[in-house]
Amino acid sequence: MLDLLRRCGHGVLATCGPDGPSASLMGLALEPGGRALYLATGRGTRKFGNLASDPRAALLLDDRDAEPRPEPGRVRALTVSGRVRILDGGEAQTASAALAARHPHLVPLLGAPDTVLLALQIERLQLLDGPLDAAFWP
Repeated sequence: MLDLLRRCGHGVLATCGPDGPSASLMGLALEPGGRALYLATGRGTRKFGNLASDPRAALLLDDRDAEPRPEPGRVRALTVSGRVRILDGGEAQTASAALAARHPHLVPLLGAPDTVLLALQIERLQLLDGPLDAAFWP
């Protein structure tokens, strides 16, 4: 599970708000302690509005783009569930630096005045290794 958390640079974030569920493709970086994933978004986005009213979220990662490519039916998918919190001060700077290092194309977003740095605190993990093999933590 930790291998996918370290290697995956993108995932699909699921949130839920008054208008129902929403899914967003996100660039991400693993927090140095491995207990959270860093994300960035604008204050005016639907995902931020959803998270402001309900901080629970899930993020789906997979290894479809791994090298060498997994054979069909052997793709691993990891669902990370937890609560998202807004970062500020030194934590926000650490998150911004980690995201910029991993995703240079996000530098304009990271420098925008309405950008919010977030941490998805890892509470539960579900790993699917192919269509039939599942593992859970905790």
